[in-house]
Amino acid sequence: MTLDTPPAPHPTDRTRSVGPPHQEPLSDTLPWTGVSVLLAIIGLLLFLAVPERPLSPDELEHQRLSAEVRLAYGRLRGAIEDYRTEHGRVPGTSPDGSIHTERDFRRQLLLHTDGEGHALPQALGSHPFGPYLTGDIPRNPLNGLTDVRIVNGRELSAEVDGRSGWLYDPLADELRLNAPGEWGAYRGQAPRF
Repeated sequence: MTLDTPPAPHPTDRTRSVGPPHQEPLSDTLPWTGVSVLLAIIGLLLFLAVPERPLSPDELEHQRLSAEVRLAYGRLRGAIEDYRTEHGRVPGTSPDGSIHTERDFRRQLLLHTDGEGHALPQALGSHPFGPYLTGDIPRNPLNGLTDVRIVNGRELSAEVDGRSGWLYDPLADELRLNAPGEWGAYRGQAPRF
C-alpha cells in the first residue's frame, strides 16, 4: 500500500461520504435530448417563417365576390326579418293579405309603413315603421341587378335565370341570389371552388 492513495472503504463501512448524493446524468432521465429539442425549435421556426402560397387571381376574385354577396344577402335578409318582426308577416304581402308582389315587397322595405303594410314615402304617425333599407334593394354582385322576383310557392332553383337580382318565396320565406351555376343556391354561404 502506498501512502498516496487512501484505503478502499470496506463494504460494511457505513460512513457517509461528504458531498452531494449520487445523481444520474440529466440525459438519462429526460425523454428529450438536447439535439431533439433543438430540432423541434428549428422546425417550429421554419413552420412560422414559411409564407402561405399567394392566392391566384381567380381565388382573389372569388373571395371578393363572396364578401360582396355575404354583405348584400345579409342586408336584404336582415330587412326581411325586421319587417316580419314589426308586422307579423313577410314583406311583399299586399295590405289586404291576399297576394305577394314585387311592388309591395320593394315599397314595404324602402318606405315607411303602417301596421297593415301600406307604404308612404314620408313618416307619419300612422306609418311609424321602416324604412328597413336605405337607398335601394342591395345589388346582386354577380349581375348588378337590384330587383326581386317574387316566386309564390314554386321551387326557387327552377326559377334561376339571372334576369333579376334576387328570388324570394314569401310562402317559404326563402331568399336566393338569381344567378346561374353554383351561386344560384346561395343562402348565406358562398360556394367553394
